[in-house]
Amino acid sequence: MWRGAVLSLAMLMATVLPNIAWTQASFDLPPPILVIDRERLFAETDYGKAILQDFDTQAQALVAENRQIEAQLIAEEQALTDERATLEIDAFREKADAFDEKVQGIRAEQDRKSRDLQAARDAAQQAFSREIIPVLSSIMRERGALVMFDRRDVFISAGGLDATDLAIERINTEVGVGPDQDAPDAPEN
Repeated sequence: MWRGAVLSLAMLMATVLPNIAWTQASFDLPPPILVIDRERLFAETDYGKAILQDFDTQAQALVAENRQIEAQLIAEEQALTDERATLEIDAFREKADAFDEKVQGIRAEQDRKSRDLQAARDAAQQAFSREIIPVLSSIMRERGALVMFDRRDVFISAGGLDATDLAIERINTEVGVGPDQDAPDAPEN
């Protein structure tokens, strides 16, 4: 009984599969799936570059601010160390505790600024992703694609499925450096 079912299935596949292959080859259908590299879209489009440049500038400013604060704190610590020989133990301990509290407060504030900058960068990247959806949708329609995957989510694919270069070109043309033709701003430090 099962041999008959297997034989019937094999005969069906023998007659249907060649017809499917012939149909696809004769019409040269576009692939129903596209692949893009989202990291490249962000790093290589004018819009993504503008965002990255803006946040790089802000990160460098934060690093410079941290270095300046560090130099000031080192000078204060040295002055406190020099003062130690002339102060009574309780007076020195009080000043040392106040200095430690000040350092902890500054560290917490600088850490907050760093987290805020990263959160603003993440939000800008999400805004970028939302802004480019119409461009990617247009490419999908043109190519007759049913779905578009990020390259990181695909184990292996044929080279013709990658639409990253086309997407970068179109985003640069249609979106430029962003909706207002200016890179998004991050919160003030």
